[in-house]
Amino acid sequence: MSKSATVPSYLRQRRVVLHIDLDCFYCQVEHVRLQIPSDIPLAVQQWQGLIAVNYAARKAGIQRHCTVREALAACPDLKLVHVATYANGEKEPKYHLNPSYATHKVSLDPYRRASALIFKIFQRFCNIVERASVDEAYMDVTEIVNSKLLGMFPNLDENSEAPDVDWANLGAIYENSETSFVPTDSHIDNNDKWCDWQLAVAAKLCAEIRDSIYRELGYTCSAGIAHNKTLAKLCSVLNKPNGQTVMRSSQTLGFMHSMPFQKIRNLGGKLGNVIEDVLQVETAGELWKFSVDELQTRFGRVTGAWLFGICRGIDSEEVVHRNVAKSMMAAKSFRPPLKNLEQIQHWATILGTELYTRVIDDFELNQRWPKNLVIHYRCVAQTAPRSKSCPFPRRGELFSPDTISTKISALFKSSAYAFPCVRLAASATGLNKDNSVGTIDISQFVAVRRDAGEDTATNSDHKINMHTHEIASTERQHKNLPESSLMKKQATLDKVLQQNCNQTLQETEAKIEDTRLSESCDKFNLSPGDIRRFFVDATASTDSSAPDIVPSDSSDTKSINEMSLCDKCNKMIPQDQWIEHKDFHFALQLQREDDSGRKLVLTTNNRSSKKRKTDISNYFKNRTG
Repeated sequence: MSKSATVPSYLRQRRVVLHIDLDCFYCQVEHVRLQIPSDIPLAVQQWQGLIAVNYAARKAGIQRHCTVREALAACPDLKLVHVATYANGEKEPKYHLNPSYATHKVSLDPYRRASALIFKIFQRFCNIVERASVDEAYMDVTEIVNSKLLGMFPNLDENSEAPDVDWANLGAIYENSETSFVPTDSHIDNNDKWCDWQLAVAAKLCAEIRDSIYRELGYTCSAGIAHNKTLAKLCSVLNKPNGQTVMRSSQTLGFMHSMPFQKIRNLGGKLGNVIEDVLQVETAGELWKFSVDELQTRFGRVTGAWLFGICRGIDSEEVVHRNVAKSMMAAKSFRPPLKNLEQIQHWATILGTELYTRVIDDFELNQRWPKNLVIHYRCVAQTAPRSKSCPFPRRGELFSPDTISTKISALFKSSAYAFPCVRLAASATGLNKDNSVGTIDISQFVAVRRDAGEDTATNSDHKINMHTHEIASTERQHKNLPESSLMKKQATLDKVLQQNCNQTLQETEAKIEDTRLSESCDKFNLSPGDIRRFFVDATASTDSSAPDIVPSDSSDTKSINEMSLCDKCNKMIPQDQWIEHKDFHFALQLQREDDSGRKLVLTTNNRSSKKRKTDISNYFKNRTG
């Protein structure tokens, strides 16, 4: 029998999650590279703007996205470091003294390489690592923690009495000042005390991970330790920089009560705006006045049940192992637009060099090789990007960046209606393990499929019915309890849920944007009131067979042009749109789950006796403006 099988059920049912976030990551990379003490004010510059500011510079009043002139006026001693850039003919990005937007291409390669080293350390400690961004990750350490607990308490069983936890040297332990929400230790049951032991062991492990990153790489990071992803994310910022915070179950309600609503995961974008506008709430605690039935009536069964739980710190979303990107892209926006092939060739050379460097780096780290080379381009008159693709050169055929650059130029020349070009990108897709490296495991040729007849709609309906039943049961039990007693039911609740050339170009693109919005709504068959309408700019695509770039008004002068592949829709998303794009998928997931079950029946205000079927889309009709 495995150790996990002997762990008491109340510990197996509690997930233990770490959220680790690097402190001012880009700045730290430059501090280490230049050997500059961390107390020296430093900012990372991109053209005439700042994309990262360290804590010493923040104290001087400098903020991210300040202009260089504004920053130097606030802090004359500020150390400015321009991001590395590619110039035509260079095989590697360099830190040029005076790079020009007209001739150079921003490179994030130094930060990606540093990130890869950090994630290698994560992998040494935990095999379930979810890459949230280039500088943060979630880790599910439940199995590791439970195994360590069995080693500490060999006789641990369902009836074992939990000793007191010594929280010294484990980081900050969140203590809420609103005592009406916090039970005394004598009112915390034995199971919750053992769950505190889970967090204590996880806190020690987290400290070891953070220490390894600092000793080996010289970077500090902050962390949150909790029983779910939402709480771990929220409390990881409480003791920045270079600190960690433990969120005990007994402190969760007090912590969430005054939490600004839109700081909660999946509620920081348009979805949160819609819900906040409808319910007129600003904090999570203000949502508590709505019963689960009220929330489900307004938003549907799934969304309503999720809202009921998340505002109380309840989140059952799993940590999904994902620590490497499935695709990579080099992109450049042009202002003014490119008008001839000579200009295209210049940028094809630079983009090809960057993509070559990243592919080789990835091969050395992960032994992966791309399947396809895809170019994405957009001209002023187009409402969406277009793409062309070809097989990526095999490993034995790729000896220099020129091979990729030549293919990029050839693909562009074969395209139609590509001028004037406002954006060009090249991506390597289909990254998979190169079978010519190392030993081939026969298991990789075997595909295991789920039963094609699995009734996912039925499963979803069963799941939400079970959740709704438990929520309703819990809510009934809470009605006559004082607020200080609510924490007594936390264990039960935890089971329940979960871009512009000139003025003319600006006007042209603004008209295109309006057209694209309308076309996108038509394409996805969204009614004017469907909540998903708020996210159509995150879904616009004309080619479902290849990754697309979501159109963006931002350019290299405003953003770092980091692109990530969304594994849910297979589209390349600019980093500055990533959070909102994830919010879209979250809203879509909730909508689909709700659509898969029974439709709610609501009574209209005008015809109290006439009922109609509705879902969350109908509720927002006439409220989108």
